[in-house]
Amino acid sequence: TAAIRHGRVAFDNIRKVAVFLLSNSFTELIIIMASLVLRIPLPITAVQILWANLVEDGLPNFALAFESGEKNVMRRKPLRRREPIIDREGMTLIFVVGILRDIMMVGVFLAFYFFSGMPLEYVRTVVFAVLATDSLVYVFSMKSLRDSIFKITLFDNRYLLLAVVAGFVIMAAAIYTPPLQLLLGTLPLSGKHVVLVLGLGLMNIVFVEITKWWFRKKEPSILLV
Repeated sequence: TAAIRHGRVAFDNIRKVAVFLLSNSFTELIIIMASLVLRIPLPITAVQILWANLVEDGLPNFALAFESGEKNVMRRKPLRRREPIIDREGMTLIFVVGILRDIMMVGVFLAFYFFSGMPLEYVRTVVFAVLATDSLVYVFSMKSLRDSIFKITLFDNRYLLLAVVAGFVIMAAAIYTPPLQLLLGTLPLSGKHVVLVLGLGLMNIVFVEITKWWFRKKEPSILLV
């Protein structure tokens, strides 16, 4: 029984990591392609992309692998022998979160670039901060790919908590410390724009939760009776 539980938890965690990673995979490509098509400056630099990927992909993905398991894990029906890592719900989450996130990122850059009057370095810093930190916010919604964020235990994975805290510290250092500002080409953000960055991260939670709700409503319960 213990072995079966560990196997199911491991499979769940692999699926969560894969969905979370793939939902973040194409954002940089999309926003750079959009800037090339519109013939405007790049919204983010290469070194900023590398730094953002360290924060948004490396730390949370590592931490999600240590999820302890959902409460109903032993009440589910057995998995099929050919059960895919990325199922229909996972694919929907990847495309819904990914596409809406990409549209949001392009919209943020265009709005700041054309209407804010801010220097390009500041606009890139906003995009950089959104790209790196929104994943640190909505990763908690990825702790379960089916249950609502309001029905799961958010703070039981200490590795995830450490990853999120470390991610925010690294991002703050990249934006507010002079040596890293020089390295990454960033400028300090104002308080209202920090709030905007966090708010956009919360929007991703909304996207994820709506998708999960739609699948819960559409499909019958997967639990054994």
